Amino acid sequence: MRWTVSLILVWMLGLACAAQAQTPQAIVEGIYAGGLTRSSMDRMRLPANRARHFQPGLVRLLAANDREDCIDFALTSDGNNYDEAEIMRTIRMETRTEENRASVDVRFMSLGKPNHYRYEFERAGDSWRIADIASLGEGNWRLSQTRCGRGRPAAGRAAASPAPASPAGAYCYRNRHALLRLDVGANGSARFRMETVGGNGHSCHVEGSASATPQGWRYERREAEGACQLDFTRTSSGAVSVSDRDHICRRTYCGARASLEAANLPRSGNLARCAS
Repeated sequence: MRWTVSLILVWMLGLACAAQAQTPQAIVEGIYAGGLTRSSMDRMRLPANRARHFQPGLVRLLAANDREDCIDFALTSDGNNYDEAEIMRTIRMETRTEENRASVDVRFMSLGKPNHYRYEFERAGDSWRIADIASLGEGNWRLSQTRCGRGRPAAGRAAASPAPASPAGAYCYRNRHALLRLDVGANGSARFRMETVGGNGHSCHVEGSASATPQGWRYERREAEGACQLDFTRTSSGAVSVSDRDHICRRTYCGARASLEAANLPRSGNLARCAS
């Protein structure tokens, strides 16, 4: 019996290690899952997750972007609009690996235009982290060369002050996959309602009261799955990023293929679009 239990534990540990040690191509396949419908990119970019997925230079750049919104282009396609079905139908990947470095070239058609992206990886222990992303097609950019503020590379900048507090009032943030309404009170706390749509029509819905933090707001509640914590983090550009600690809130409020996390959710000037 002991041998059986030991073998099962070894097998489960092996599965866990295999899941953590994703290949570069598997990581990029997650980024383009469902023709970007179920892309992992927003989740990877979140402050709580980015150090596991990106090399330190890009982690610093993404932190600078939280403060200054200097990445004003899509990281996965040429433009913020794309044809999911066309991407799924035409996408091709080519991977090259040399010891501790690897690159994955991604080519696809979207809205009738060819896209060509290259994801460069470096090995970090048993895992791979993204060291750079380049658009080799119409976009013609390299992420590591993005500059913020006074023209200095964002990857080398020192930390700046947090975004200023939001005054009392109602705020709407939304993109094609997520909607967030915040009603901020005089004491800085906020009532919120958030809805998101993921793959296969699965969705999330959560609402409640969030307390004020130096970076924004935090929602905490004990659920059957554990301690649900949502952090709403302001950026100096007026956007909000949403992180779900340990994904406990997702298990309570979402369908299987939906998530509450969002990076740089832009503010909408039309409050009616977030009406209750």
